[in-house]
Order: sequence, then structure tokens, then C-alpha cells
Amino acid sequence: MSCESLLFSVPRWREILSAKSPDGQNRMGKLIQRFPDAAKCVMDRCIQRSLNKRSIAYDFRLLDPGPDDQSGPNEEPFFGLMVMVSYKQKDLLVHDLCRKLLKIKWRSYGWFVYWTNLAIFSLYLFLMTFFMLDKRRKVVLKRRHDKVDDDDMFEQKEAFQKIVPYLILVFALLHLAKELYQICLQRAAYFKEWTNILEWVLYVSTIIFILPYASSGLSSLRGDPRVTWQIGAVAVFLGYCNLILFAQTLDHVGIYVTMFFQVAMTVLKTISLFMLFAVAFSVVFYILFREQVKHCFVCRTSKV
Repeated sequence: MSCESLLFSVPRWREILSAKSPDGQNRMGKLIQRFPDAAKCVMDRCIQRSLNKRSIAYDFRLLDPGPDDQSGPNEEPFFGLMVMVSYKQKDLLVHDLCRKLLKIKWRSYGWFVYWTNLAIFSLYLFLMTFFMLDKRRKVVLKRRHDKVDDDDMFEQKEAFQKIVPYLILVFALLHLAKELYQICLQRAAYFKEWTNILEWVLYVSTIIFILPYASSGLSSLRGDPRVTWQIGAVAVFLGYCNLILFAQTLDHVGIYVTMFFQVAMTVLKTISLFMLFAVAFSVVFYILFREQVKHCFVCRTSKV
């Protein structure tokens, strides 16, 4: 008898899977980790289709017990989809029960959180782009000791131009505070995502670039203006990269963003392999034709 048949032969199988195991872990979570095929059968049983009423009933209690549940890691509420993501159970993530649960979460509060974060980040990126384009027309990127008059960095400006550096600084600090909060929640798992490192570089470089403009007392941080503006350029570039990552969540655009990153990774792997061939041929040509290069040089000098 298979494990699915043995499980569903028990009349109260829902209560068994809902109860916490002796070690404190969620039983449905264990099923997702170790027996994904059995977890798929359980999720199939959680969808009841009525042909007479032409309706479908979904039972999400096994995947999302609710806020009062403490069977998740660190006695937090259990959420089955997070376990699927952690253990890369892609077949379970595309199940109809998971899709419906995500749609309900999105309609309840997900869309508000997403569009709020997108609007705040877009405003920050717009201000940063506007500020750098406006300043770039007035700044000459030369070394500090070339005696370039860069007092135009603090020339008389309009009220909006005066407040822009402070707004950019506030947005960057708020985003850094959000990242620190995520570190407190996720701890070591936070540093496994490369997008989190990207955001840290983005906001720290923004703060380094904008601080001299926000306060004249910090003008000593300018140093070499070429270096300062290179840091600002990195911040703007990473800002637009992060905006593309935001678009990955959207239905109509997200698939193309995912395809782009997959193709980019494939190209990088191909280039790394090509570089090995380039190094191999370069070394071999140097070994075999070193004297010929020297001979050609001697011939040219003799003709002269």
C-alpha cells in the first residue's frame, strides 16, 4: 500500500496533518519536504469540485493555518508555500491550490504592499535621476587639486532643488531601515539572496553621493569629484536594475524579466567558457610564435 493510500485510509487525516508533530514541526511541512508526491495528493483532496453547483471549494487550512498557528520555524505561523520555495518544490508551487491561495493573498493585501513599495521606490529613483542630470550640467569631473571651482555645487537654487537631496537621503535611509528589519527576521537566510546585496550597494552608494549635497558641512566627503560621481552613477544603474526586479512580479511583464535573467546567466557562463579558450590559444601562440614577433620587429628596425 502506498503512503497516499495509507494516509487517506484514515478518516481524520486532515486533523492528523493539522496537528503539530512531537518535535514541534508542522506535519504538512514535513510532507512537503520529504514526500512531495504525497503532499500533491493531499492538496488534490483539498480541492472539491461540484458538478451540480458548478463551483469549486478550496481548503487552505493545511497550507495556511492562520495567524494563531505556531507550527512554523521559530514558533511562527506556518505557511506551506514558503516551505515549497525553500526546498525548491516547483511542481507543488504550480498546483491549483497554491495558485488560488496566492491570488487571494494578493487581492487581500499583497497588491497594496507591492504598489506602495513600487511607488516609493519609483519616486526615489526619479528624484535621484533628476538631481544627477541637473547637477551634471554644472559639474566638471576633474581632480580636486586641479583647482576647479566647484562652488556651483552649492549655488543658489530653487526651493524644490534645495529639498531634493534631503528627500533622496530620507528615502535611502528608510530603505536601509527596511533592509535591517529584514535581517532581523531572516537572519542568515537574508545574505543568501543576491538581490539583498544589490540593494545594500545601491542605498549605501546613494548616501555617499548625496551627503555632500545635503549638508555643506560634509563637503570634505566629496574628495575627488570623479570618484564621487562614479559612485552616483553606480547608484543610478543599480536603481534601474532594482526597478526591473520589481517588474518581475507583474503578470504581463514578469515572464520576460525572468527570461532575460536566465538568458543573461547563460551568456555569462558561455563567455566564461570562451575566456578559457582565449587564454589557452594566447598561451600557445606566445610559446610557438614568440621569436617571430621579435624577428618582425628586428626587420622593421633594419629597414628604417
